[in-house]
Amino acid sequence: MQTERGWLIGPGDKALACDPHGRVTFDRTDLTDTDLLEATPQSDGRCVITAAHGLILGADATKYSPVGVCGQYYGTTNAPGNYELWSFGQWPSGTVQAVVEYIGQGADHGRHWQAAGLTWVKQQ
Repeated sequence: MQTERGWLIGPGDKALACDPHGRVTFDRTDLTDTDLLEATPQSDGRCVITAAHGLILGADATKYSPVGVCGQYYGTTNAPGNYELWSFGQWPSGTVQAVVEYIGQGADHGRHWQAAGLTWVKQQ
């Protein structure tokens, strides 16, 4: 993957929006430049996703997240760490999914697992 611009689509077919304070919502039905994201590949194959305000997006679906699964996404300037590195994969249908994988970070049962996946829609 090369650096791409696009949007992350989540619950209810709504686009992820990140405000300047790092609060993430899924309340946008239109894909606008306001919510445009940039995915930049790192040397390990994962990507850093940056929002318009320069915040890096992350997902914490571990036991350390105080807000639970629905609030697991956030924006931060303190990154990238393991929770801010996204993996991309493509389903046979052509849908591209972006996830944060937990490999040894909070995996209480010795299994690898992931945050809830979001759909990546590449800007044309």
